[in-house]
Amino acid sequence: MPSSELGHYVRFDEANVDSQEYCDTGISRRAIGNLDHLADQYAQQRVNWVSHSSLYLTQDAASITDDVYYPMWTSTPFDLHVREDLESYRCFVRLRVQSDDAVQSAVFRAILAPEGDAEADLFTAGVNVFTTATITSATFAWVSGGSLIYLDRDHVRRATRTVSTVDSVGGTPVTATWLRARLHVWGARSNSQAEPRLGGVHLREYYHP
Repeated sequence: MPSSELGHYVRFDEANVDSQEYCDTGISRRAIGNLDHLADQYAQQRVNWVSHSSLYLTQDAASITDDVYYPMWTSTPFDLHVREDLESYRCFVRLRVQSDDAVQSAVFRAILAPEGDAEADLFTAGVNVFTTATITSATFAWVSGGSLIYLDRDHVRRATRTVSTVDSVGGTPVTATWLRARLHVWGARSNSQAEPRLGGVHLREYYHP
């Protein structure tokens, strides 16, 4: 990834393609390359979960404290690609959330981390932490951040495992390097009338143009 000829998305002015004229070879190849790039980019789904019911609530509103983050949801482990600079590919995250109140607010944090490491990163402004804007809504809405999240070199090192596998039927076991991570979602409320609710999580690897 990506499989495009140039390895990145090429931006060009629509005026370069006239409806009455044939495209030249260069523009045609770049247009096809752009399609390849976008296809690669959107195929790298890592988390794609939506609640089957109308609401998904993991915390009992009567037992939680204001301004304290509580764990709400954790994905199954998934693979991540690693770049040449030994950081993971950037990831685009969206959360389907609400505060269950039209006045009181809730906030959510999604943490991309090696297995068992998410809580240590909860109160950092690390590159692997996504914090939503304050949510004040009695209905669900998808929210996304202005920046991508990823694992830096240290997190990649901690997430990397060496495993034994076979590369052919009945073959001799060989050693392989495996990077596994999870996405964890935490929620907090600003007032006892609010109730952080989570209804969906989406994460994909994003190869930036």
